[in-house]
Amino acid sequence: YVMRYIKGKEDEVRLLKQFLIGAGLYGSELKRMGYSGYLCELLIIYYGSFIECIKAMSKWRRGTVIEIEKHGTRKHRDPLVVVDPVDPKRNVASALSLDNFAKSIHHARQFLKNPSIEFFIEKDEMPELDFSRGTQYIEIEFAKPDISDDILYPQIYKAMDSFERLLASEGFRTYSKKVCEREGFVGILFELEVFELPNVRKHIGPPVDERAHAERFYEKYSHNAHTLSDVYIEKGRYCVDLRRKYTKAHELLIERMRECSLGKHLKEYLPENAKVLVGKDIIEKGKVFRQVNP
Repeated sequence: YVMRYIKGKEDEVRLLKQFLIGAGLYGSELKRMGYSGYLCELLIIYYGSFIECIKAMSKWRRGTVIEIEKHGTRKHRDPLVVVDPVDPKRNVASALSLDNFAKSIHHARQFLKNPSIEFFIEKDEMPELDFSRGTQYIEIEFAKPDISDDILYPQIYKAMDSFERLLASEGFRTYSKKVCEREGFVGILFELEVFELPNVRKHIGPPVDERAHAERFYEKYSHNAHTLSDVYIEKGRYCVDLRRKYTKAHELLIERMRECSLGKHLKEYLPENAKVLVGKDIIEKGKVFRQVNP
């Protein structure tokens, strides 16, 4: 199909691919979640040229549907839908993530405002660690297991989300997160708004007027050697101050990493093969990680 309709437009395809490479958006593998070569070819066939494709891209909205042959029969809920002209049930853009869809719109708009060769130059995107922000950084670093990226990276993204939920469950709030890599190694980098907490945490019990639950709570925590206060009443409920088990985020990750959803291969590999680095220890190792574009 492509060979039949792409003739004379090969350079337009090359321009689009290089533009997406410059934006870090080329590649449909599960590590990248961007634009495949076939998707680029279909976009050029549909729009006719690189510049017309970029003009259209700058105006795309979530849910945009492109049907070259007008015979799509299946509904898709992806950010961009490009119906495969040789397989109407397939969305060629199904691998494209929402963020990468939005980034392509952004880069198209910026290019049209100020066209430059810089848009076509691939960049090594390095994660910035700005300690003046008042946040704290934690990186979970491990040697890359010997399995394919399409198997590994979905498990890495799943683990990253599970780590974030674990942190949140104990009061450590994430500001941003990203996956990074260097030769042979992967790093899951968190920037935390809340990294350290006090020894005490408030445990809120049932309303006092719910007699059965309230009395069980009072009996359990009244005169308990492990509490930091007597049972007290606040907003009609029994409360008690307990000693917090984890006061630093990295201690929580080190001790309870195995409880997280790690996926089949990472579960066998972590946490024994992982290092948890904090703050300037991440950069003092002298290891430069590149950001992976999820």
